[in-house]
Amino acid sequence: MRYRVPDRLAQLPLVGGLATRPRACGRPRVVEQVAILVTDIVGSTELARELGDDRFFDLVARHQAVVRLEAERGGPLSIKPQGDGVFLVFASADDALVAARAIQRAFVDWPVATRAGVHTGSAIAAEGDYYGLALNMAAHIADLATGGQVLVSEATVAAAAPGFRFGAPQDVWVRGACAPERLRDLLWR
Repeated sequence: MRYRVPDRLAQLPLVGGLATRPRACGRPRVVEQVAILVTDIVGSTELARELGDDRFFDLVARHQAVVRLEAERGGPLSIKPQGDGVFLVFASADDALVAARAIQRAFVDWPVATRAGVHTGSAIAAEGDYYGLALNMAAHIADLATGGQVLVSEATVAAAAPGFRFGAPQDVWVRGACAPERLRDLLWR
């Protein structure tokens, strides 16, 4: 059976072969170059099962409070809790890397591990939030990290000022990417 495009979508103008939606109510959208940091509690599903909903909720709330406290020093453009992790958007790779380093240092003595991913790219800023493939890429990079690790895209490494230390490059398939992505560890210890 062939998929039929609904009439309301078939009438949208095409840009580069893709249907685009008209801006609803003239909402402004701006494309910005940003650095996205995504944090995540490692093994959260097992932890939730082990701790129960109430204790796990308390753990996530404390995790998000620590992330917010450490990240706010870098002046994030956006902080958005997402499940047991946090999406943070920064104006520069340097700000995101400083925050990632501070966040990991804050969790050194915690009984649970946190992982993080950082990617730099274009995102649409609209209505106080950010959208786009760069955010997805940061989340997928975070998914590949292990506890205590900050994985960083090559785009972020290229945008970072001298002074940050990174591990050797690794070419890794990141979910949603068309080719392997070059990732590095942020050496923060």
